[in-house]
Amino acid sequence: MPLCKPLCPLRLKNLPQRTQRITQRTQNQPLKKPINMRKLHLLTLLIIFNFSLSAQMTDLSRATIIAAKKIPSPVRETAIRVLKEEIALRSSIQLKESEKFGNQPVLALVLSSEKELAGITIPVNNSDLKPENKPEGYRLVLDQSNGKNIGKMATEKEKLARLEVIAKWENPGSGSYYDNISDISKSSHVLTFSDDATDVAWWEGGLSRRRLSTQLFQNFPVLNYNDLDPNGRYLIRIAGYREALLRVDGERIEPTIYNKGYEEFKEFPLNPKFFSDGKIDVTFDQPEESTLNWRERSKVTDVWLIKLN
Repeated sequence: MPLCKPLCPLRLKNLPQRTQRITQRTQNQPLKKPINMRKLHLLTLLIIFNFSLSAQMTDLSRATIIAAKKIPSPVRETAIRVLKEEIALRSSIQLKESEKFGNQPVLALVLSSEKELAGITIPVNNSDLKPENKPEGYRLVLDQSNGKNIGKMATEKEKLARLEVIAKWENPGSGSYYDNISDISKSSHVLTFSDDATDVAWWEGGLSRRRLSTQLFQNFPVLNYNDLDPNGRYLIRIAGYREALLRVDGERIEPTIYNKGYEEFKEFPLNPKFFSDGKIDVTFDQPEESTLNWRERSKVTDVWLIKLN
């Protein structure tokens, strides 16, 4: 999968010249109002990722571009085109445009005077250094809220659902089990362990505010469950990154939900045949990721065995 180094330099300083060329090409189609090229000096490049950038490589393969409508034409069109060209040059990724934030990473272009874009608040620059106000300048901003700012959710139902996830993260209810894969105090069903420190993310020098369980992981853990209800109904829920090729008692299980981002869920309903004897073994196949840096390979951070009845 194509990757791009985090916050790779983008040649936005060439925007004025490129915009001038567009203006010349469209001189037979008069603009509604003249373009003040100094508006480019107020352009903020706001990059919003829904995962940590602490790893050496960043996956932009699903990223989209959102550009504020208030950026004047042809500056807006040129900024989008230049951003697409620069990312494609470095990674062969062809970025698409969007109008709203979702679960995918977003590269957002706004004017520094704007306070909001598609319902997301633009971070204020309180620093004495204001590169966006310099000729051909711009500002890079990183937002790692993962799109889960509860106050920004559209409906009360979405807010309550997210609050319930937070409240029950480590306490899924009677008859259900939770394991923080690489925390020995919260992983009673995990049989494997890492002894080479590759199970700790150490994002932002250990200062990341992400959920602690998200920063502890194994690539292919092995779990064992006993004392299950032979008459119960169960599903396995997994949080992690990228793939989770699940097997139960040696048999591959197909998911009904399969999100690949951190703190997003994959869910695998289980056939009753697996726990008719009151126990199951859980393993994971290794996906083909030989071209990826180890920090970018698939990880399992949390596993739930949830009783449905």
